[in-house]
Amino acid sequence: MTVALIGKPNVGKSTLFNRLCGKKSAIVAAIPGTSRDRNVGFANIAGLPLRVVDTGGYDDRGSVHVHVQHQVSCALRDADMVIFVLDGKAGVTASDERIAAWLRKELGKIETTFPGLRKREIVVVANKTEGAHLSDRVLEALSESARLGFGEPIFISASHGEGMAEISHKLMSCAQERGLRLNDERPHSPPLHDRVDPPIQVAIMGRPNVGKSSLLNSILKDSRVISGPMTNLTRDAIMVEWFAMNRHFKLVDTAGLTRISSQNLRLSANADSRKMRLIDSYGKIKRKVPGLGLVNSDEDPSQSSKVISDLSIHSALNALRYSQVVVLTIEGKQGNFTGIDLKLANKCQKEGRAMVVCANKRDLVGLGGVSARQYELGVRAHCDAYLRDFGEIPIVSTTATSASADDAHGNCSNHISAMQKYFRNSSLSYDSVHQPEGIDRLIRAIVRTHDAWSKRIDTSALNSWLNDLHVNTSPPRINGKETRIKFITQVKARPPSFVLFSNCQNIPAAYSRFIKKRLQKDFNFNGVPLRFSVQKSKGNAAIKTLFTRAKNSRVRSKGESRPLGKARDDKYMEIQRKYAQVERRRRSAKMRKTRGKNSRSPGKH
Repeated sequence: MTVALIGKPNVGKSTLFNRLCGKKSAIVAAIPGTSRDRNVGFANIAGLPLRVVDTGGYDDRGSVHVHVQHQVSCALRDADMVIFVLDGKAGVTASDERIAAWLRKELGKIETTFPGLRKREIVVVANKTEGAHLSDRVLEALSESARLGFGEPIFISASHGEGMAEISHKLMSCAQERGLRLNDERPHSPPLHDRVDPPIQVAIMGRPNVGKSSLLNSILKDSRVISGPMTNLTRDAIMVEWFAMNRHFKLVDTAGLTRISSQNLRLSANADSRKMRLIDSYGKIKRKVPGLGLVNSDEDPSQSSKVISDLSIHSALNALRYSQVVVLTIEGKQGNFTGIDLKLANKCQKEGRAMVVCANKRDLVGLGGVSARQYELGVRAHCDAYLRDFGEIPIVSTTATSASADDAHGNCSNHISAMQKYFRNSSLSYDSVHQPEGIDRLIRAIVRTHDAWSKRIDTSALNSWLNDLHVNTSPPRINGKETRIKFITQVKARPPSFVLFSNCQNIPAAYSRFIKKRLQKDFNFNGVPLRFSVQKSKGNAAIKTLFTRAKNSRVRSKGESRPLGKARDDKYMEIQRKYAQVERRRRSAKMRKTRGKNSRSPGKH
């Protein structure tokens, strides 16, 4: 059953969303207009699976309200039950009455367009009523909410968890009316025969205003998230499930990153609204990002809030940690990697995530006299110079917008000279910008990179490759001592991790990079960071040390031998057997040496 949370800004919809889902997945701040896109989460209340949809505040302020209202309409169309959230402290306001009238109008349109659908139930919830037990203000709000025509409200406190039992009872009664049973399969779940492989978790990341949301909409062929020329439109990390090429994808759209370091982020989820307002009173965004000139702080105070910016960056970095493949989105007219792009790539390398570079807005590049192929080659040169840890990283140029050529030409006119300076000998014409292009190539590159990230190589194939590598290039000497790599094996995947066994504890860093690069090239680990560790091979001395430790772990009691603590007899006997075998070999070698000396010495007469 799908439940949509609808209300005016700053009434606690995201807090209630986090409470129902049982995790803090939505950004919560005391600033109106924090949420914008539809954020979908899943909950299970008393055995009833729910699909909860959080929406932005329905308001007429700001230039983004039209897109927010469209997202609210989409959530209302797909919902089985609507929770209309009010501010219990403020009571019923004129904004609440306008939203109630809009709800009746939209529900009437849906029932007229789809007459076979069941009627959606609307439940009024008065939030922020903690500690109010039938006080005068609560009774006044109760009488005012009767004017809305949706029944008596349920008084709750989403931040303190009060009143959730009443909401659960209402959800259960609505499910029974619709004939739903407990422990039913989630409505979004696909059939089992369609689930061939586990989902591929993809995070679309990059700087602000490079086309991440437009790229997601082009992949889905739907206006799933809000996109536009204004910066900082995306706040929450929006996850969308998608099926294509017989594979299951989890695509995550993230906010634009203005920095990677999270040490100065105010991430305390328990911070009260008063502290957030104090922080926001002096914290403003002062960075130069594309589209910042379109921001009007008077109409939408959340647009330039530093608190929301910090929380958005934290949400994006969390999406990176839970992702498998990161799509590094860059802008076609920037002509070079920025510091944020390189820091993001370094973060992916440390987290062990595969990466694909998406060169978006290639229509703007084409207007400068540069073809898509030339642009990919230019980006390839920068990847080889700065992103060596990922090998031959996949690069795909895309056009995720549907703007006209005249608009694109106007946006790109200031950057043509810079692009011609960067790409020399450019003579080909540009592609059409009326339809999204390069999306299929991007999906195929994501699938190939994910398969390489999850790949395991047989140990025998690795050691055969290592022997061939030593024939052509021998390891360097360390302090005059010959370096010998005796064995290599892959200990895990995701990311691929390898262990080298050598006679030295450390091998030169240059030779380690050489092995890593050849391994990426020969086994097609394109866009995948590899992890290496070197272990010194253990000889007879190590076996003798293990035997001594196992022997010392046993104590003598009344003439009998018994294990101490959790020492097991099978492990002790195995070590004893190995040590006895080593001792027999040593004695045999000593006896052969003694016989040789006796045969050469003169006999006694």
